[in-house]
Amino acid sequence: MPPPNPNNPTILTHQPSVGFFQNIWLCLCAFAYRHLCEFIFWRFKFADRKFWAAQTPDKITSYPSRPSLSHHVFIPKSHQPGQKHALYLLVHGVAFIVGTPSTDHAQARFLADRHDYVVVVLSYRRAPEHRFPTAIYDVAAVIESVLSDSSLPIDTDKVVLGGFSSGASIVLAVAQLPSVQQKLKAIVSFYPLTDRSGQVRGGYRSVMPWGLPDDMEKTKTLSDWGLPAPGQDLRDKLISPYFVSGRKDIPQPVCIVTAGADMLCKEGYAMACKLAGREDASKANDEKEREVSWEQNGVKYVCAKDMPHGFTHFWVVLQKEWRDTQLKRQDEAWGEVTGWLDRVLYSPKK
Repeated sequence: MPPPNPNNPTILTHQPSVGFFQNIWLCLCAFAYRHLCEFIFWRFKFADRKFWAAQTPDKITSYPSRPSLSHHVFIPKSHQPGQKHALYLLVHGVAFIVGTPSTDHAQARFLADRHDYVVVVLSYRRAPEHRFPTAIYDVAAVIESVLSDSSLPIDTDKVVLGGFSSGASIVLAVAQLPSVQQKLKAIVSFYPLTDRSGQVRGGYRSVMPWGLPDDMEKTKTLSDWGLPAPGQDLRDKLISPYFVSGRKDIPQPVCIVTAGADMLCKEGYAMACKLAGREDASKANDEKEREVSWEQNGVKYVCAKDMPHGFTHFWVVLQKEWRDTQLKRQDEAWGEVTGWLDRVLYSPKK
């Protein structure tokens, strides 16, 4: 286990640092922030109607298990009647508070049309109205419903659960639940938050490689305030998956993708090492060590060098001189992930 980070001392339980009226004010700010982000998202989305027209889901559905939630379904353009496809269950991110299934439309369409997955982008109830562990059990319940949905052309023996950021953290929690654990063939977790206690968390960069400050500090502060309830044990393995016992808690093949300039890179690396049983988890403080991708004991670790949190999504656009590098890192990361999934899902067992 990596030594505690002196800049992020371990905090065992969540203790709110705001009073009653401040809490109300922060709730109002969170709601405003959510709607502002959604407005900006749709403004960007419709700035190029021709591109985004291709990203719309083929179907929007809900299930009796969580009737208030809507989920976006993408069918491969190559689909033929009677054909069944591997299923990619995708959990959206953005701080447990802001995102929606629309956030991941581009990624869903890419996986459907380029790699022949039926993709279902899952919704869940968000904080601060619904704190931990609501989202985890929402996703688990909806997974059961999707797998029972006979209208979807899916191969239930080839089920991938993946997510981005807060969605990636939810993925690592849901994968631990006995109700769905044996139904998942593989886990893909892009830049997850795995340790809310701070024991293995990296620090913020005052200046990122491209010369700007790290925006993650604001997002993390909002998430840390909005998700845990007062007194929550921050070493609970569902809210901080780093504290799993190992492969007995998450037995599926796992791919963890980190971003080299992301403050969460260290804890993502430490989580991958723990699941793989690698003794070099103690090297998590070494930035160069974290940049080396590897595969061991059913765990695939990929690091996008010099990239920020969210580098896979359109709202994270680096300056012109970095943009080509960002697009290259996106292609490399997806190539690693989809190639690994092909082997996990389709290679015959030895």
